[in-house]
Amino acid sequence: FKMAIAHQSVVAVVAVVAIFCGRCEAQSSLRFAHSYGSHMVLQGGSSQALVWGMCEDGETVHVTVGPAQGREDELQTVKAKVTGGTFTALLPATPKSATKVYTVTASDTKGNKATLTDVLFGDVWVCSGQSNMAFLVENAFNATEIMQEANNFPLIRFYTSKKINSKTALPEQPVVEQNWTICNNVSISQDGKLQSNNKDVIPAIDHPMDDNWLYMSAVCYLYGREVHKATGIPIGLVNTNWGGTPVEFWMSGDAESKCNSPANAGGAYDGMIKPILNMTITGALWYQGEANAGDPFNQPSKNPNDVPGNWTQYMCHFPSMINDWRMKFHAGSQGQTNATFPFGVVQLAPWGGGGFGAAGVRWSQTGGYGYVPNDAMPNVFSAIAIDLTDHTSPYGDVHIRDKQTVGKRLAASGLSLVYGMDMYHQGPIIESAKMAQADEVIVTFSNIGPNGLELRNTTNGWELGSGPGGVTNGGNWVRAQAVPPLGTPTTANGKTTQTVTVKMMADSKNTLSSIQYIRYNWSHDHNKTDPLDGFPCEYKQCSIYAQGEDFPAGPFIMAVN
Repeated sequence: FKMAIAHQSVVAVVAVVAIFCGRCEAQSSLRFAHSYGSHMVLQGGSSQALVWGMCEDGETVHVTVGPAQGREDELQTVKAKVTGGTFTALLPATPKSATKVYTVTASDTKGNKATLTDVLFGDVWVCSGQSNMAFLVENAFNATEIMQEANNFPLIRFYTSKKINSKTALPEQPVVEQNWTICNNVSISQDGKLQSNNKDVIPAIDHPMDDNWLYMSAVCYLYGREVHKATGIPIGLVNTNWGGTPVEFWMSGDAESKCNSPANAGGAYDGMIKPILNMTITGALWYQGEANAGDPFNQPSKNPNDVPGNWTQYMCHFPSMINDWRMKFHAGSQGQTNATFPFGVVQLAPWGGGGFGAAGVRWSQTGGYGYVPNDAMPNVFSAIAIDLTDHTSPYGDVHIRDKQTVGKRLAASGLSLVYGMDMYHQGPIIESAKMAQADEVIVTFSNIGPNGLELRNTTNGWELGSGPGGVTNGGNWVRAQAVPPLGTPTTANGKTTQTVTVKMMADSKNTLSSIQYIRYNWSHDHNKTDPLDGFPCEYKQCSIYAQGEDFPAGPFIMAVN
């Protein structure tokens, strides 16, 4: 699934910039950066939105912001800092508003002006990853209904970056894929536009299905829609993703160096993330990892209490990327983006052949804890997608079409963690596993929901093991099943838990001399002989859910006490 990425010529990029700037100078050198535009959402609230752009070096630039059609005394003007032909300005903190529309104007002493109109102040989210983040609204389940309903949300705005694989850090993209636009049934749909037919883009990956997915990201939009519906806040969505790309493609050299990897920045980091680092944002969303399922298992867990054994290098690369993005967005926005901004991740859905590699990535997406946030991954929230099996997806079973469920689960976590809303999210969380009998284990879950656990089926996903832990070939694993009835919910120290009894299956091919480990929703076939390996359960038919909430327990592995 990891695809080859051809390097785009830096000379070509520089040439485009030179031609563009030469045309600018002939007219006026004053303009906003390409990641800013009319109809955009700027970060509102206590954080100040940073705006920047190009100007004549040595010029004096002022930036004025105020309500459209507002009175003179409602306008606020700040002097921009000018360095090397670039101006930057922090706008006054502006309340998030669903009713006020603003105009932002940059002006210099020569009378030149650059203006952004129909600007809203709300929350800005960056959406990134590979093809499941790129996956279009128009390809998702219920696409017609989703697209038509988009007309009801004009306070959602989106921007899509160009796919640029750069060898050097670009201060901005020479051209962008989709300028800031108002949400409606047309703008949310790519409407047949193919990147391969766009002369501004150099083909860069060998998978045309991914290469053609430009806008709008279904997961990104559906998350933004749910947050907007719940809060009423204008939502700006910065859509920057690329199908088939590994996490390393999105990492800076600084992030790579933290994992004892070659300190080389990825092409998407330099070409797609670096150009937006100056933007003040609320947080980021991430759906990626399939391209890393074949990575070597050479990293220790972030959880000191995890089972023994090494994990895929994603265990280091992913948290390192998150921390690095946080630091660099914070610095780029002159301290206005929170240095620990919320980061939402979609835990990988199942696909055929994903097997143990995919399981290792899913575990690494939680830092080896099985849930987020945790000590290794603070202020991270997630959506579990392990039960969204889609064997018949025309885009390949790796590209699940039920992005509505993904968006709703991710939004529930975001609304709880970021917006402080009291709502159930994430799903049941493993607390402990203890021996009951020679072939039986009692598993305790927390975060069981107001109605307790639901045992949706008994046989899917359970395995008991002995020998070395981890997800390598070490150890001996056998099939197991949940045995009704569930335990009675019990509350102690403010936490409510409930137990599930798991027993070795009588028809298991192997036997264990002792039970040392338990794992759940790891892989369909622990012997790696079944062609359906990679699918722990069928669509929404995993074993454990929160009753009435439609949130499944996530994959886990744990030592049995």
